[in-house]
Amino acid sequence: MFWDAEIEKERQNKKQLFLKWLSTKDNNDKLQYKKAQAKIRRMVANYRNKFWDKKCLQIQTYLGSKKSSESWKFIKNIHLSNSGKSQINLISADV
Repeated sequence: MFWDAEIEKERQNKKQLFLKWLSTKDNNDKLQYKKAQAKIRRMVANYRNKFWDKKCLQIQTYLGSKKSSESWKFIKNIHLSNSGKSQINLISADV
């Protein structure tokens, strides 16, 4: 979902740098691999942030208009897809 062709190209480059580092065990190769890894992490974060900014703008535009139900369906789907990832135990008031 948070991936495009540019990120895929960088991922392939990172993989090649990793394989090179595995074969040589050189610190410079490891440094290049780590830099590529950090670059991909930043690229994915930026791509994800742009995606969410766009979605939030769509939701903000839809709220109060005819497409309000579509916005709430999207929010509900995100909530359902993320349910179960949280391991928070609720404390009941019966105690």
